[in-house]
Amino acid sequence: MNDLVRLLVIDDDEVDRIQLKRALKTCGFKCELTEYEEISDINDSLNGFDCIFIDYLLPGENGLTLVQRIRDNGIKTPIVMITSQGSESIAVGVMKAGASDYIVKSDINGQSLTQVLRNMLRMREMVREREEAEKALRISEARLAEAQRIAKIGNWEYTISTRALFWSAEVYNLLGFDQKNFYPTAEKFISCI
Repeated sequence: MNDLVRLLVIDDDEVDRIQLKRALKTCGFKCELTEYEEISDINDSLNGFDCIFIDYLLPGENGLTLVQRIRDNGIKTPIVMITSQGSESIAVGVMKAGASDYIVKSDINGQSLTQVLRNMLRMREMVREREEAEKALRISEARLAEAQRIAKIGNWEYTISTRALFWSAEVYNLLGFDQKNFYPTAEKFISCI
């Protein structure tokens, strides 16, 4: 727990922010905290944070709406919704909006924040690993496509149960079909060979 954890809290209630700061001092993480009282104050990139805490009720905009806006902008930073009341309907709404977790204000203490931050840091690491794997897959697929193009070979795949047929781009080229205007079927494939 020696790494610096960059946190953003968006909460209009000073008492709640003080409670959060006190709990952070005892949670075992070295934290750098940026605070905003209002949504209109936000001017930095939200991607620079390890975790974002957002109050459920904010002046001028519901916290759920803000979470949705953040997710719509492609920001994948873990978000924890802070709420005065814990209920199943709030939890469901928070998760549907795109938050990673939520915590009830009366439950905020060093121990609960330690657990929340551990979960958020694990989640952030899983997102990073998934993005790296997706990037590696895209590179691998591009290399395969290039090798098939150079060698003038392609590949196809047929799933018997669904009768779905996949052709690589080079199969379309070899058979002389436009990939955008031609839907491959097993019958069409058999008639070409």
